[in-house]
Amino acid sequence: MNNSENQLLTSLSYSYINYIGDYLTLLNNSLYSSINYLDKETGDIIDQFKNIFLEIPDMGLKNSTSKEVYATQMLDFRATLEKKYRVLNAYQRELHHLMTYFNFTKEKSSLSDELNSVMKEESSSIDFDQLISDCINFIFDAPGIHSKQERASLLLPYIPMKMTKENYLDYIKKSIEYIAVENNYENASLLTSILAQLFDGHLCPYFGEDFEDIALTLTQLKEDLDTEDFYENAELLEETIDTSLQVLKTLYKMTGALSNLLLLEAVDFKSITDLHISFYDFYHTLKDILISDENKELFLSTLPDQVSEIKNSLHTKYQKVSLEEHLDPLFTLMHAYLSVEAGHIFGFDIQKNTDPSLDVISVFDKFLAQLKEHLLQLPMIERKLRMQYFISTIPFIMSSKSFQAYIQQAFSSASHSDQSFTAAMYLSHLLEESLNETHTSHDSCNCKDHKH
Repeated sequence: MNNSENQLLTSLSYSYINYIGDYLTLLNNSLYSSINYLDKETGDIIDQFKNIFLEIPDMGLKNSTSKEVYATQMLDFRATLEKKYRVLNAYQRELHHLMTYFNFTKEKSSLSDELNSVMKEESSSIDFDQLISDCINFIFDAPGIHSKQERASLLLPYIPMKMTKENYLDYIKKSIEYIAVENNYENASLLTSILAQLFDGHLCPYFGEDFEDIALTLTQLKEDLDTEDFYENAELLEETIDTSLQVLKTLYKMTGALSNLLLLEAVDFKSITDLHISFYDFYHTLKDILISDENKELFLSTLPDQVSEIKNSLHTKYQKVSLEEHLDPLFTLMHAYLSVEAGHIFGFDIQKNTDPSLDVISVFDKFLAQLKEHLLQLPMIERKLRMQYFISTIPFIMSSKSFQAYIQQAFSSASHSDQSFTAAMYLSHLLEESLNETHTSHDSCNCKDHKH
């Protein structure tokens, strides 16, 4: 076996175990059997995946065009799933906004006098100077640019916004220039469309088109902001959105793994199942789960662990091959398919655009003008909360000195309102949680650099 052939067979084997594992993840999702009621098109994609799976043994037959047809279908699935993933993220964004709005404006009035008194006592004990110092250290002690970005994104939604609209827009302009984007109108337009919905989910062009019941429930929740049932209804909706997003993420990953199984013309079912002693049994056990309820619960509870164990073993070999100096172009393509994630449309690479085209500049300018117009139309509290959240989603470009000024202004003694105390309590909780997670991670690590 030559080196190129070894690479492709290793990738094929790893793709197959990923496909089986992802399918089991889908089947174990609590919405698997009922997603059709939330979104029929997603339910149809699940049904088509089932049909494709059952036909896999026949795909390698001579004169069969099914592999090419299904490979094209994977591209269509991906486009549909990206759209739906984007819509659900818009709903998630608006739910987060409603919950934050409720916490900062409605919560105190709905609490008992006794609980309000306790919260007031806790608030009065907050050392704002220490909190400010802790926030600065938390972000700027991060080991790298990505870690610093993650930490800033964690805190910024809860730091009271005291920037003027003009200064805010100036910061946004400078920040988004650090988002890597292909230097053309189409990609810049897609980027600013994504940014717009991160500011306000309603600005997603497909808002309300998919998962319509979720959109309706979100509207009803907004009307129920003053009710005692708000938290309970919000948490139920949050769980539904999160679980639906997991369905879309899993389906999206399945398109990548299945594309690899369809990629090589000479590969058929036998050649795939010959790659590992368990592959044939995995296929037929999963087939039994799909077409029969007998032993279904038992298989779904035990099979994932068996698949995971073999996947970990194959992953080691796959990693070793992927580090070889000379990689077959088909291996590189298969690696790209295995790496697909539905959330990639919300992932920004930070890279200063040193020479943007006039088209890109015009798209950014138009976005900033529309953002300014949107800011002017919003009530003050909603505007501030949306500004706080949005600044956490874009590249964090503040220096330590400028961030210190930013947070000191947010918590100046003249602005210690109830909202400031609530924000401070949120930040204190986040810092404490993050510190505990860091210590837990370090305690389980043998690295000398992590020992305290």
